Amino acid sequence: MEDACLREHGFLYRRLSENLVAGATVDEFAKWFPGVESQQVRAVIEHQAQELRNALVH
Repeated sequence: MEDACLREHGFLYRRLSENLVAGATVDEFAKWFPGVESQQVRAVIEHQAQELRNALVH
């Protein structure tokens, strides 16, 4: 499941998506947002990927 730090801040979800699409790395994103760790970002990405996989199966 995604980390509470990112889950509670919807704008961070949008910013994460925008920045990754624009070519930013996970580590760069974490540096730009104090309090956000690379591990948290990776957990959110994995959670979102799992939700997409589940949606494709159903």
